[in-house]
Amino acid sequence: MVLTRRAAQKGAAFVGGSALARAGHGRAESLAKSGVKRSANARGLVQGHRRKIQVVAGVEVVKAGELQDAVDAVEKKAVPVAGRWRIFSGELEPAVFVQRPSARNRSPYVADVRLESGRIAIAHVPCLELGGKCVPGARVLVAPMLDKKNNRVGADAVSNKFGTPKCEFSVKFVYYTDDVNAAAGGTLVGADPQFGEKVARLVVEETTLFGSDIVEIQTQVPDIMGPGTRCDFVLTHKDNSRTVLETKMVVDADNDPAGRCAVFPWGKRAQKGPDGEKVVSARAIHHVQCLTRLMERRKESGSGVRAALMLAVVRDDTVRFRPDAEKCPSFAKYLTAGVQAGVDVRAFAVRCHEDGTVTALGEIPLQV
Repeated sequence: MVLTRRAAQKGAAFVGGSALARAGHGRAESLAKSGVKRSANARGLVQGHRRKIQVVAGVEVVKAGELQDAVDAVEKKAVPVAGRWRIFSGELEPAVFVQRPSARNRSPYVADVRLESGRIAIAHVPCLELGGKCVPGARVLVAPMLDKKNNRVGADAVSNKFGTPKCEFSVKFVYYTDDVNAAAGGTLVGADPQFGEKVARLVVEETTLFGSDIVEIQTQVPDIMGPGTRCDFVLTHKDNSRTVLETKMVVDADNDPAGRCAVFPWGKRAQKGPDGEKVVSARAIHHVQCLTRLMERRKESGSGVRAALMLAVVRDDTVRFRPDAEKCPSFAKYLTAGVQAGVDVRAFAVRCHEDGTVTALGEIPLQV
């Protein structure tokens, strides 16, 4: 087992079994004041909260046991920082998951949900079954779908293109309870693929996890990881160096009652990997390979972009992260190779709230 940590000068303190991300001065000014360029879709903190935070971040690789204090510190729940981040705006409504696909629209990305009124509505489920969490009887939070004029899609709306009923709602969060987290009342899990990128963007803007000297954030940059590729973010630093950042949303966890790990990927081995083997996500493996090649070229030439991967853990009941080698041995193998090549892999956890905000819990240790 290998864990990661940032060097002590970054301010990580372990006091009485509790991990404290020292506030220090954080970033003395907001990114806006320091001249950072933001895209139009950037999301800030919830109104009234502008405090920057210092987080424990993984850089130095150490042997198992040397970070036991770090693990102990988050065995119950990571220490939250002040304030919340807005992930989804608009109103969220409670519902109960009925079935997927819908009785009226057979797309696997469409489900029936029962609203509080008792009415059955059609909802978009962008994460499909969410690792076994979007199942009949599950409690969910849904957001109304809006048309091009920003009006709510009606219950009887029909697609002109396909002639099928339109989705009236979209599933954003799922309540999940199992034997491990039942005593704590379960957890609320993010259920929209955009969630991971939104969390990553806020981590870059509002913490020092990927550096305090970022002056520009670009999104969806083509070809920098290779021909035909498109990376989530390119971060430009004050010295004009750049970091390519990919992000993956993590919704699953193992069942270790002593301190469960967030795990990725989730799903079935139904795709083909680099060597023709069955894998859960060929795309995730390809992204890790691209990041690894970037670091290998950087080492060979002595220059070039840095590569980083952020695993956005969108549930609050885990204490560390590991690749799910049981479900997808290939992803675990390629992620380990990436870490060894110097890819900066970080796992950052958030606690989801029913109003569409999250509390940043900070970085959790990495086990590869």
